[in-house]
This record gives sequence, structure tokens and C-alpha cells, in this order.
Amino acid sequence: MPRSVKHGGKKRTQFRALKNVAKKRNIAKKKKEKVQTECEQLAGAWNHKKTVKENMIAMGLAYDPNTVAPMVATKTKKVAEVEMMDVSEISKINAEQKKKFKKKGKKSEPSELDVKASNVVSELEKAAEQEAKDQKVGREFRLQERDIEFCVYMHGKYNDDYKAMSRDPRNLWQETPKQLEKKIRIYKNSPYYKVIETMEMA
Repeated sequence: MPRSVKHGGKKRTQFRALKNVAKKRNIAKKKKEKVQTECEQLAGAWNHKKTVKENMIAMGLAYDPNTVAPMVATKTKKVAEVEMMDVSEISKINAEQKKKFKKKGKKSEPSELDVKASNVVSELEKAAEQEAKDQKVGREFRLQERDIEFCVYMHGKYNDDYKAMSRDPRNLWQETPKQLEKKIRIYKNSPYYKVIETMEMA
């Protein structure tokens, strides 16, 4: 007879086929439902009933980048060269791939996910354009009211003499000339500086 747990015997784990298999199936289903992507456009148009390849083709995206832009390795050069392709050629390849995955049967109306999938490329292009615009504009700095008053006073009295600014009694936080220079530069790039400048000119 096997020894009991009380007397130092090992506790045997029971395997229940129905319970354990169902648990694994549920875990796999939950993993499949959660799309591991930070891209909102892809996550919104993702169809969980389709495979990754079918989803990518439905969205008009390349599943395998080598099919769109094949890598041609040369003997003389170790670095592979990539041939540029037009957008029309890429759309032709995607159309051919779509034909492979089409199922035979009655034609049905496109679902919401299919409509979203067809608009993914245009949405991604818009997002890329917006990001490029934001990068050109640069980072916006905001100043508090007390900082604006401080900068107006300092710039009006000392102009660009930052050493004199650091010795001023209003410099309560004992900021260094470099710190004051940075603060004044942010103030000059802000819209407040332009407004105050026009008021002074008038």
C-alpha cells in the first residue's frame, strides 16, 4: 500500500480529462480573442474567426513582406538589396492572395468587420500623416501664470543678461543662469510672448 501524506508519502495529483481539457480550451479561446497589438486600427478590424494571414489579406496588408519586396542577395555584396515596388503592384498581389482565400458559395453582404478591414490602410496612412505633422510642430511647453509673470519681468528688465537675472531678489528659487535661459527660451516660443510683444509695440 502507498504511504499516506501524514507519514511522508507523496501526494498524487489527479488528472480529470474532461475538466482539464475544457480548462485548456477556455484559456486558448481567451488568448485568441485578445489581439496582442497596440495599433487601434488593426485591433478594431480584427476578425477572430479568421487566421492571422486571412485577416492581414482582408485589410490589404502584406502577411509576408518577402512576397511584396523580395530580398535579392548578390554574391559580391553581403547586404541584401530591396527593389522598390509601386502601390499598384502591391494591390495586385493582395488581390491575387484574396482570390485564394475566397470560399465558394452564395454572395453575402459584407459585415461590419469586413468594412472596417477595407478601411484599415487609409486609416493607417492618415495616422502616419498626423504623426509626421505632430513631429514637425515639435513639443509644446506650457508655463504657469507665475512663471509667465516672472519671465515678463526678467526679460523686460535684463533682456538676455541671465547672470544678472540669477542675482535678482525676485529669483526666490535661486535658479542658475542656465535654468533661467531655458525658462526664457520656453517663454519666447510660447504664444504669450507674441501677444505681449504686440501690446508693447502698440
